[in-house]
Amino acid sequence: MPADPGTPTSFRARSRGRRDRTRVRTFGGSLGLTVLGALLPGSAFLVAGRRILGLALLTTIGMGAMLVVGVLLVERDPAMIAAQLASRPNLLVVLGIVVLIGALAWVAVIITSHLAVRPANAPGWQRAIGVALVVVLSAGVLLPSGIASRYAFATHDLVSDVFAPGQVDASGEEIVVIRENPWKGRPRVNILLLGGDAGDDRTGLRTDTVILASIDTTTGDTVLLSLPRNLMNVPFPADNPLHDVYPDGYDCGNYCLLNAVYLEAFNYADRFPANVEDPGVESVQDSVSEILGLKIDFFVLVDLLGFEQMIDALGGIDIDVGPERVPIGGLNSDGEPRPAYLIKEWIEPGFQHLNGYQTLWFARDRASGEASDYMRMRRQRCVINAIVGQADPTTVIANYLDIVSAAESIITTNIPAQLFPAFLELSELVKSQPIRSLPFTNEVIVPSNPDFDEIRRLVRAALEPPPPAPPTAEPAPSTTTPGESATPSQTPTVDPGTAVETDLVCS
Repeated sequence: MPADPGTPTSFRARSRGRRDRTRVRTFGGSLGLTVLGALLPGSAFLVAGRRILGLALLTTIGMGAMLVVGVLLVERDPAMIAAQLASRPNLLVVLGIVVLIGALAWVAVIITSHLAVRPANAPGWQRAIGVALVVVLSAGVLLPSGIASRYAFATHDLVSDVFAPGQVDASGEEIVVIRENPWKGRPRVNILLLGGDAGDDRTGLRTDTVILASIDTTTGDTVLLSLPRNLMNVPFPADNPLHDVYPDGYDCGNYCLLNAVYLEAFNYADRFPANVEDPGVESVQDSVSEILGLKIDFFVLVDLLGFEQMIDALGGIDIDVGPERVPIGGLNSDGEPRPAYLIKEWIEPGFQHLNGYQTLWFARDRASGEASDYMRMRRQRCVINAIVGQADPTTVIANYLDIVSAAESIITTNIPAQLFPAFLELSELVKSQPIRSLPFTNEVIVPSNPDFDEIRRLVRAALEPPPPAPPTAEPAPSTTTPGESATPSQTPTVDPGTAVETDLVCS
């Protein structure tokens, strides 16, 4: 007896019949719709007759795409978007979780889409191929999503562990970040770069690398001011506790050098205010500010023993070693052999690609015949110049997790995360200008008895904008006779007390 058309049984039969009619009957067609459903979630459900679910998914995807397009229209630079996210570490965690949940939901859509369009009576081999396709498509979603989430969580850890949480500079003044002009009221931003070396042969950490990077916030003009580690009689401002101990400068003989200030501050740590987290950095910063006559906005302290990890994470650097090879290991600064530093190998002269281990020795060597402290200062500036020039976005992204891991273990700074976007824009300006440098070597000052007034005068002169290149003059007609020879032109000499382009020093 036929079922009454109004009964529930007949309604279910008609619904099943409609689904059967819309179900794809060919195996190849079902695979194609599975791929389409993965690329455009919801489309397979429309074909399978589940229009409400399909339209809901397509609408959600469309709204998400419109949101992404809107963000890209407002901020067209992907690097700036990443910097904006990095400046909000808590948002990074949320973003990482959302990406993971979205990826799992996407995989669920891929699986259910395939089940919705798969032939009803598919044999086992077709089902196996369908499952394999679903696995491949799901992996194509989960792998990049997992990497993106890992990047987000790693960046959160880096920002939270290394960078300062608040918007204050080295002096404790509040930084007001204005999107249109984040450096308003700051014609130059001064960043103190410290290389700390706490080797097995030393007690405590010594800042053998002391470089102030002064950056023009309008043009990107950057001047590196290098101070020798063996500078003596360095002053302290009146509000630093070491000023009470050394009112006439840090003077106690050959041991009271600039590189010992960091450790000396900890001998009087109880005299520093409770809100000073690192008396060593505070004192080095105060002393360098007094020496150069500049306010220091931020500092970056790099542990040189972990520095090679960072260079390896960047894939190494290309650099001109110079005319002489540089030893790895070797002699003490006084020329006496030390068993712990026997020469193991050499860095050959000329243009070389150096890994992290080689770069570290290139930057720290004081044993080579040409070198000592002042040649090392030159090499350190060359390393900084090479990193700035070669750390392009492609290299950074490709090695991002290794860079983050290295940075967490070797970098200490008071740069606030909120300034990431501002520093990204500033870094583009820096790369557009040649970096200049002024090293205070023994050709410029007497390290054992420095004239700090003269140092400040040289600093003021170095921070003046570089003069424009003179126009090329027409060559004058020769006045020599065939039997005479013209006087050869002399190579122009450079005043060691002036800031010159670092590329000229490193080539």
